[in-house]
Amino acid sequence: MHMDLFEKIIMDICKNHDVERSIRFGGMGDPSCDKHLIKRLKFVKKNAPDLKISLSSNMEVWKPELTKIIVSEVLISSMRFSILAYTPKASNRIYGDNLLTEKARHQIDYFLSANAIAGHPIWTEVYTLMFQDQKGEVEKIKNRYWESVDEFEIWQPHGWSNRYPELRSKQNKRIKCKSVMEMDQPMIGIQGDFIPCSMDINYKLSLGNIGTNTVEQILDGKKCHELSELNQNGKLEDKPTCKGCVYLNADNSDVLYESKSVRKRIDR
Repeated sequence: MHMDLFEKIIMDICKNHDVERSIRFGGMGDPSCDKHLIKRLKFVKKNAPDLKISLSSNMEVWKPELTKIIVSEVLISSMRFSILAYTPKASNRIYGDNLLTEKARHQIDYFLSANAIAGHPIWTEVYTLMFQDQKGEVEKIKNRYWESVDEFEIWQPHGWSNRYPELRSKQNKRIKCKSVMEMDQPMIGIQGDFIPCSMDINYKLSLGNIGTNTVEQILDGKKCHELSELNQNGKLEDKPTCKGCVYLNADNSDVLYESKSVRKRIDR
């Protein structure tokens, strides 16, 4: 994303909206691939110091230099490590690279160590998924990091934008989409597209562009009202993007297998 657009988005959010949660970098891409990452983080700290920033990374291409700057200057509120495999065999199956998880663990351990030495200024999380026949992998991840991070979550896999619908069972009864109803977890694409659902990786549900409109204008726009009306009338699945969506499942009580948190997130 171009810095001018990024700065416009941050200032719009900071000045016009009460954001209670973190803005997360890395919803559909790894922030360590962003050559302007540190510049962006420093801009936020200087111009929007009350805005909490969270990063999410599988740490494959993360560099120690990023850790040093981010931790020493406390440029983020929290850091989430996405770990989907542990052994070389599982690493190859999930990522297509036998050594990826080993390289990632080295960077995760370095980050945790640097954070601890600095007095633990950054909240740390591990996120993993319980794929079929992968309980042993999850146990290895858990054994290594359960006590080392502030928050640890083990989830049942989602449908990855409906490309793998078999990963979660569906029920006949459907519910309204919380993401559309509350607009509480929108994704902003690299060109400024405002998308209500982070699973919409192709931006089919884009409600407008924040480069030419404010967030308020987008939320009050025609596309947003039309999508909200479909949701209220139980017709959201008329949209091809939403057809068969696992998040419209009537019962999501079994999707979080296990979790721990050392304190409530709101305390951060």
